[in-house]
Amino acid sequence: DRQLVDLLQQKDELAKYGVILFDEMYVKQGLVFEKSTGALFGFTDLGEVNNQLDDFEAMLKNDVSSLQRPLAKTVMVFMFKGLFTNIALPYAQFSASSLTGADIFPLLWKVIERLSRIGCHILGVTCDGGSPNRRLFQLHKLPGDPKGKVVYKALNPFTEELLFFTDPPHLLKTIRNCFQSPTRKLWCNGSNISWK
Repeated sequence: DRQLVDLLQQKDELAKYGVILFDEMYVKQGLVFEKSTGALFGFTDLGEVNNQLDDFEAMLKNDVSSLQRPLAKTVMVFMFKGLFTNIALPYAQFSASSLTGADIFPLLWKVIERLSRIGCHILGVTCDGGSPNRRLFQLHKLPGDPKGKVVYKALNPFTEELLFFTDPPHLLKTIRNCFQSPTRKLWCNGSNISWK
């Protein structure tokens, strides 16, 4: 928090308006021992609440082996990007083995809450179009919304609205992959579309 607070104090009020970008990246599995603190890094850590829920679920299933944190395969990184400045700062990261939309939901809102408490105004969230991210968006449906409704915004208790975006480079990559897939059949106006 300190680094971002220091950056924002040097800027005007518009610098506090921004979006959150997040992405999951694969990392090499392994443990790292830090001599100075005696800490062991490399296990999954999705924050205290999610870790306790995972432990509780393992106890209900009588699965003692699940109480041991698995080694992380991925890291979910959340980044603050100013809308009117060049501020782009990785803000939080969480080590994981595999994430679902339900796993990302509390992490995202924790990041939004903390950024809001230091004076940031988060107006949007952007990410790739992976199925966990699409599921995250769907978790923001309001009761009574029709099935299949596209969710592109959510109520944000810290500002007025939070808009959801899928970033254009990933959308273009998805379109390319659909055209190249031999198993996917695309058509328009009754004619097949192919990548030749």
